Amino acid sequence: MEINTIPICDAQGKVTHVLGTLQDITERKEIEVTYSNYMKN
Repeated sequence: MEINTIPICDAQGKVTHVLGTLQDITERKEIEVTYSNYMKN
């Protein structure tokens, strides 16, 4: 899983909220392994 967060601040610079996303990166990692194995051969 990949987690990204962004603080949302008020006019004084105080964090009032946090915006976040969560993404399943299983397929990306599988592609990276496949590519790495291909480049080794």
